[in-house]
Amino acid sequence: WLSTRRAHEMATIVDVTGCSSAPDLLLLPLSLNFRKAQAYYNDVDGTSLSGNDPKLQEQVTQGLALCEAALQQVTAQSIFSQNELVDDLNTGDLRFLLLPLYRGELLLRVTDQSRREALLGEALACLRGFLDDLMRLEVLPREVARSLEAQSEGAGPTDLATLRDLKVARFRANKINKARMEVLAGRLRRAGQTEEEEEDGEEIEREHMLLLIGCCTHTALDSIRAAE
Repeated sequence: WLSTRRAHEMATIVDVTGCSSAPDLLLLPLSLNFRKAQAYYNDVDGTSLSGNDPKLQEQVTQGLALCEAALQQVTAQSIFSQNELVDDLNTGDLRFLLLPLYRGELLLRVTDQSRREALLGEALACLRGFLDDLMRLEVLPREVARSLEAQSEGAGPTDLATLRDLKVARFRANKINKARMEVLAGRLRRAGQTEEEEEDGEEIEREHMLLLIGCCTHTALDSIRAAE
């Protein structure tokens, strides 16, 4: 899995050895490390703290340590392979596709100015790797793929107008996806209450996760454009 391997190789850019749990993270289950990494990412993403706040920076460090441990575990356990498409992936493994995104977004929150250029370069590599993985798996949303293509072709006056139109299209698609996710989340909470809902549980979970991944592609694309 290319982006995971790349993120693993670059894991030394942020010193997480000071994190009290870092030495033991690889001994924990991958699923647990992922859930914790996701929780830290969500906390950082939704924070009202200033970027330089020590508490926020500690959350960033903890989140990065968990992301890096989980990425190493994904590679060691061969969760993904290069010849797979999204339909070949287990529903429970889809969430691990988000790890490069989480790592890239957390790297953008690190405030160490002495390493700013290196951190930015690595964050962009993670975010682009996330999108590359989805393109390879043939699950990258069409509007995101079109935005990437337009962005890579230059930014003349016509291109800027096209990018604006594509951004509006992405916003509308994202809004529809989030509304659908709310419906599916409600069905997941009720899963198991009836035989029919229990049978549909995995299908609902899979659709919900693919929609979440799709929403995260917009986050990645916006972060790439802002950072470049």
